[in-house]
Amino acid sequence: MSRTTGLTALQLASVAAGAVLLAVGLHGCTSECVDKFDCRRYETINTDGSRNTFTCVKNACVAGDPGGSQGGEASGGGQAGGDADAGTLYERLGGEAGIHTAVARFLTRVQQDNRINAYFLNSSVNGGRLADCLQLQFSAAVGGPGTYSADGGGVLADGGVCRSMKAAHQGLKISQRDFGDLVADLVAVLQDSGVGPDDLAAIGAALASLTPEVVEDTLNTGSLYQRLGRKPSVQVLVDRFVSVVAADARINAFFSNASVIPRLQTCLVRQVCGLDVAGTGPCHYGGEVGPVASADGGVVEPGVSASAQCRGMAQSHAGLTAADGGFIRLEEFDALVEDLVSVLSDAGVDSADIAAVGTSLGPTCSQIVRTGTAADGGTGCP
Repeated sequence: MSRTTGLTALQLASVAAGAVLLAVGLHGCTSECVDKFDCRRYETINTDGSRNTFTCVKNACVAGDPGGSQGGEASGGGQAGGDADAGTLYERLGGEAGIHTAVARFLTRVQQDNRINAYFLNSSVNGGRLADCLQLQFSAAVGGPGTYSADGGGVLADGGVCRSMKAAHQGLKISQRDFGDLVADLVAVLQDSGVGPDDLAAIGAALASLTPEVVEDTLNTGSLYQRLGRKPSVQVLVDRFVSVVAADARINAFFSNASVIPRLQTCLVRQVCGLDVAGTGPCHYGGEVGPVASADGGVVEPGVSASAQCRGMAQSHAGLTAADGGFIRLEEFDALVEDLVSVLSDAGVDSADIAAVGTSLGPTCSQIVRTGTAADGGTGCP
């Protein structure tokens, strides 16, 4: 592995963990260094995108770069001689067109990333405005036109307002893990676009400095959604639940139509993803978008789209009958809940969180249960 490749891996690991980028070298360098990469921790980026660099002289870090590249700096990185030699960071990223392309690719990647896309795949998210604000923010951060500050936001050319980072993320309960995954997606897009390690370090440091403005859940345990393991784990739980229900003779007659299972699974994931002990989780049930293409050529959320959103409990269960023609009864609803509790318990979910899920789903009983026949409007729900 080249020295440059090792450096980039360290940057990725640091930023993806959500840590402030205190060091991107391979050694501590107040008393020793091998080359200028070991002194990168002291570098800063100016408002015009240029960098204040340090280099290694007699195993000590000093300001400036009198000797140019040292010790294999050009190996494998594609940015020999130092990134700052090729104009501003804005120019090296391709100017307005380059940043526009990077933002578009980044948003596509985020929408396809089940670790974090729950925050984005909602009709309440204005995708066009989000892209425009990211373009403004990114451009301003790397020395391009426009003005955006993390604490004050910015104004678009059309007069639209981009909120401050804190205002835009307040109440979303974004975890350190969420933010790390989002940064990792951006770094991957930039790497695929040929951005070199020096510029990645500068961008990574700028992103890491935003952590206090974005992250509300530093321990990754502040919401039911986080404690359940976020969307990927919720998807596993739902798959297991559907399998258990399909094998449960008490209720499986209601789920015999295999063609609706993908949609059912997606809507159940979004329903659980939207639950929380206080407030709501990141998924907005009934606010689906798309269809959004997945990286493997399928769709990210099968069975749903902006024109085929998940329906409310009463509507989705209206007219649903078993083989005997009977509607869903209270004992069958209880069997469904029992299966869900069993799946959650077997997965090691905390008993308090299982109770919270039950409490959140309790009100749906009266929307689902109908005793006897259509003429009987009673539910029997507690």
